[in-house]
Amino acid sequence: MFKKMFKRLLTNKSTTPANLHFFEDTRHGARKTQQPNHSSTRAKHLAAKRMVACAITPPTFTDQYQVQFYHFLFGKKQTNQPQLSDELSLKVADQIDKLLDNPQLILESLPVLPLSLGKIMAQSASKQFDIDNIITLIEQEPAIAAKVLELANSVLYRKSGKEVVAIRAAFMRIGIAGLSEGVLNAFLSKLVPQQDIYFQLYGKRIWQHSLCIGSYAQALVATTPSAQHAEQAYLLGLISRLGDVIIYQLLLDAFAVVHPDCCPDSVWFKDIMCKNSRRLTYHIARHWHFPQSMIDVLAVQANIQRADQCQAVMAKNPLALYIYEARIISELKMQYDAKHLNAEALKIAQQTLLYSPEAHAYLSHMLDVQ
Repeated sequence: MFKKMFKRLLTNKSTTPANLHFFEDTRHGARKTQQPNHSSTRAKHLAAKRMVACAITPPTFTDQYQVQFYHFLFGKKQTNQPQLSDELSLKVADQIDKLLDNPQLILESLPVLPLSLGKIMAQSASKQFDIDNIITLIEQEPAIAAKVLELANSVLYRKSGKEVVAIRAAFMRIGIAGLSEGVLNAFLSKLVPQQDIYFQLYGKRIWQHSLCIGSYAQALVATTPSAQHAEQAYLLGLISRLGDVIIYQLLLDAFAVVHPDCCPDSVWFKDIMCKNSRRLTYHIARHWHFPQSMIDVLAVQANIQRADQCQAVMAKNPLALYIYEARIISELKMQYDAKHLNAEALKIAQQTLLYSPEAHAYLSHMLDVQ
């Protein structure tokens, strides 16, 4: 998806040394201007600086948990040091820094979200939606109309042997929830690389994680005082990790030009995902003109960095907290099912990371009924 953009970036000459620790350095402040330095000693100096910073400001439990989850997704290298000797890898890391520092460069490379899909999502968020208006929107977008007919005639919705061929009949069969979930899911799935060998190893887990967050968010919210937003919660959960999918694709394209030993289990890969995924998701939602109510939820949940922020988020925007907790539930369950977390570690993480009684009850019930 981003191969042409990377090729253009990598042909540009730059006198600024790569900073593998850009996101660590800017975590508590603005990026500082670096002086040109072409030797690998600069990268080693940054690695040492990072170690000192970690000693001064120990990572929180939330930080450690997030790192652990990315180890689960991408594997854990034997060494904690990034590759410091491969100049091309350093250059690619620097270019990725620049891209994520200016999301517009990435957004311009994304496919355009059908205008009618955004309007349909806005309608689905309202209990006062107009059926005739929605059908008109569907008919204006052939790709969406085709998907609606496909869904209506799928095993999931086809309860009788009769096939539907009219948009109105298809919509009445799948409903507003099926329309929003099925069509958006189909669109987003096209952004996920399917053929690359790295997808089989890592990307499949990222996409499955996104699907689970959507399902868990919908089911969780249905048990809360915000139950009227359950359908919207699915959409928010599904797209809440879209930044992971895009960064993953971005780095896949980068692997085509880096040293063969540079793979997704490297430290800088995880740093980039961990510190930029939710921010990029927010920018994508704005770029695609998602309904403002959905953008607001994504903005709030993207700013949750520590468990002790959950109480304030609950008071400000409960739906944002439930989306955040659905992500934690998905991550915990994935690791527990794969035996990367034992029952004791799971309990500690659950008590520390989840805030709402509904989230605690939902995860406990989910694990009990397995």
